[in-house]
Amino acid sequence: MFINDFVTKRINAKMRELTLRQAIDLCEIPDEFNELGISRALEAVITETTLPLSEWTIQERIAALIHYITAQERGDWQVADGVNVSDYLIDSDYPLSNYLFDDFEIIPLTAKYVEAIERACNSLKKGRRGDWVVSAMAISIRKCGQVWDDEVIDELIAVNSKKLLDLPESEFSNLVEHFFAAQVHLAHGVAITFSDNGIAVLPQKGGSDLPSVRFQFNAIISETTRELWRAVDDVSADDFIEA
Repeated sequence: MFINDFVTKRINAKMRELTLRQAIDLCEIPDEFNELGISRALEAVITETTLPLSEWTIQERIAALIHYITAQERGDWQVADGVNVSDYLIDSDYPLSNYLFDDFEIIPLTAKYVEAIERACNSLKKGRRGDWVVSAMAISIRKCGQVWDDEVIDELIAVNSKKLLDLPESEFSNLVEHFFAAQVHLAHGVAITFSDNGIAVLPQKGGSDLPSVRFQFNAIISETTRELWRAVDDVSADDFIEA
């Protein structure tokens, strides 16, 4: 399979096709760890990059996933009935500045942060959209000039999430308005939002008639390989087929 280089303002990366062994390894990752799966998938298919994968943003990671699948499909492809992936792409590249308000800034979320957000939400009995939003706010909103200690990301999310949950509701509502405005300001390649199950991508064409969609890491694995090697959590009658 031929794959053009993945090129953005910040990134120039070379890609190769997954090997069967790599695809089988990806099949072992549970669906609820999609961000971890995206990281592992990109580590498998990217052979060279001018920017370390750990520094790629959520948007750049999704755009790279789309780039790979577009090579597989040899052009535009459907993400749902009558809806193509091109309906979700935007021309804007990495933002020139963070989103600023009062004495705070909202930064783009990179791989290490979104994986930590995912861990925080998966630790809850039932993750909801609000849990993803609060966890993302906890690690992306900071005082201007503040620098996070990347060694304690999980702890930062836990501590800052508690502070957010303890805010008066009116203060949180004001803060969350800035957070969603920041996602518009920071959009590049794709525009993200949050769902009960994690990061989703907003449509850019067709207005509100199109759904937001989630791009799963295992979409780069062939259907045949998924059927043969998918991880099964629970044994059911469907898992037994007469030979």
